[in-house]
Amino acid sequence: MISTKHNISISIDDKTFKITAHEITAQQQKKLESKFSKHTDEIKNVQKLSGKLARLNERYGMLKEAKETKEALEVLTKIEAIEEEIEKAMPTLKTASDEIETILNERLLMLIDGDDKDELFECVKEKGISNKIVFDEIAKAIQESKEKK
Repeated sequence: MISTKHNISISIDDKTFKITAHEITAQQQKKLESKFSKHTDEIKNVQKLSGKLARLNERYGMLKEAKETKEALEVLTKIEAIEEEIEKAMPTLKTASDEIETILNERLLMLIDGDDKDELFECVKEKGISNKIVFDEIAKAIQESKEKK
């Protein structure tokens, strides 16, 4: 039997919430993916810059250690330029992060039913817990529920 609904419990501190998690529809998934996809390029760009920055920092350390001053200064200039690019991208990433948190909240609202649903969301909001953390816990509980069957 294929089960698309799972009665699970999620605990936050000393409070346990009994909820029903169910699979979201293909249409709901498509809607969420379209909202998320507009941030993919921004995130990938910063990840790429961060990787490049790490490699340049490593190279800078080696050149500095080898007392290759001229080359080290050239690499340092590149490092500063990349750091500036990353700094410029931060407001966009902050906006993307906020929007992704909103998308995750939408997904959770689609995913969860049950008597404790509202109380769970209230607790999550009150304690400032990321929707990603809640989503990961629910996914883990669903997986455990599937393994029991």
